Amino acid sequence: MKRIIGAIVILAVIFGTSIGINHKLNDNIEKMTAVAAEGRDYAKKYGRTDPRLTEKIVGTWDGMSIFMAAFLPHGELDGIEIGFMNIPDYEDQELTDEYLESLNECINRLEHIKESEKVTFKNIF
Repeated sequence: MKRIIGAIVILAVIFGTSIGINHKLNDNIEKMTAVAAEGRDYAKKYGRTDPRLTEKIVGTWDGMSIFMAAFLPHGELDGIEIGFMNIPDYEDQELTDEYLESLNECINRLEHIKESEKVTFKNIF
């Protein structure tokens, strides 16, 4: 009887931890997507980049990437990492089109990760 109770407790801890991590990942992805969309929308509206928004995008990614790297496949995160790390260079060189392209690609990849991490029948099987 003690083994059954112990097993149930361990399963409950694992299940609860998994739900908490999934929730935190989704929150990080939503926040990062919103910050990147803010920079993208500014560049589209004014035809130039804003250094403060670029710094905010890169800083937000730096803060979140360590946590996300612990729980997501690195293959999916590498492209996002490269995209966010390139935007300051695009801004310095005044390459607004490349800046926008990089942000759009990162946003699309983040949304793909969010969809693939949902607990759905399609994603499980």
